[in-house]
This record gives sequence, structure tokens and C-alpha cells, in this order.
Amino acid sequence: MTIQLKLIALIVALAIGLAACSNNASENDKNPSAAVPARTVETADVEVVQHREVIFASGKLSLEQEARLSFKTGGIIKRIFVDEGQSVRQGQVLAELALEEISAQTQQARLGQQQAEINVENAKLALRLAERDYQNASGLYQDSVATLEQLQNAEVQLDNARNQLEAARKGMAMQGEQVEVASFNLRYSKITAPSNGTILKKLAESNELVGPGTPV
Repeated sequence: MTIQLKLIALIVALAIGLAACSNNASENDKNPSAAVPARTVETADVEVVQHREVIFASGKLSLEQEARLSFKTGGIIKRIFVDEGQSVRQGQVLAELALEEISAQTQQARLGQQQAEINVENAKLALRLAERDYQNASGLYQDSVATLEQLQNAEVQLDNARNQLEAARKGMAMQGEQVEVASFNLRYSKITAPSNGTILKKLAESNELVGPGTPV
């Protein structure tokens, strides 16, 4: 009997709970604004914005084209025609060496070449004479007029004449190279601007001795 009473009481309690839930749901359906509070919303026009990202980096600033100019031959700087910060044009003379020593070297090389040419001509003449003497000695020896010693001496003279001509020709070639070197030094005793630009820095001054390839 007691168990039945407890079971009945539990059923009644469940029924009351379900009824309360049903009433709350009905009230919410009738008044939705009471269930969800209203919110104010602001609108704006859509715009396209370009975003630029700023990048921070470290480095060294340099020119697109920078050249360290120098003489191709050594000597004393006679004059520098430009100053730092000055604009220059392509082909403009920027500096030059003192030409006294270079001109003297060029003149000496040309004189040496002329003498070498004379030596070659003399050696050719000596060779022709030696060949003639040897032919004469050879004929006389065959005729038993000249001795073997005379023939051998003529042969030695012929060999010497040939060697002298070869040496003279080598000497002339060497003198020709000296002339080319001297002419090169004379031709490149000036520095000219390779292109339009600006003088950034002077590394030498007038009356200063510089070597080949030393930036000025």
C-alpha cells in the first residue's frame, strides 16, 4: 500500500513539471522578443583597400655602376683635371702623367729599333760575303789550290755569319716589342671617363708617383 502511494506521488510530480515546461514554451512562442534580446547593428559601405606591407632591412647603398680609374702605366701625375662631385662626360680627360720620361723611353725604343734594322742588314751582307768566300775556298780546295784548313776556316766564317744574322733578327724583334710597350705607355698616359658620371672621390694628387693599376 505504501509503495503504491509513493508511485502515485512521483507520477503527480512529473506531471506538474511537464505542465510548467509546456507553459513556459507557450509564453516564449507568444513573445519571442522576451526570449532573445534585440541588438543594434551598424552597416557600412564596402570599399577596396590596398594594403602595403612595410619591410625593414639593413644593407649597403651603392651606385649601379662604379669604377676605380687608374693609369695602365706607372709615372708621376702631371695634373688631375677634375674635383670630387664634378660631373664628367664620356671621353673627357680626367688626369695625365708627366710625358717627359715616357716620351724619352718611346724615342729610345724607336732608335733601338732603327739600329736593330741596320744590324740585320749588315748581318745579311756579311752572310752573303761568307757564302761567297766559302764557295771560292771550296772550288780552290777541289783544284788543290787551297788547303783543307782554308776551307774549314771559310766554313766557320759562314756558320758565324748565319748565327749573327739570326741574333740580329731576334734583336730587331725585341726592339719592336720595346717600341710597342713605349707606345702603349704613351697612349695610356691619360685617364679618360669611360662614361657619363660623377667623380665620387680622388685617391691621388698632382706630382704624386703612382704605379700601374693604382686607383687615382
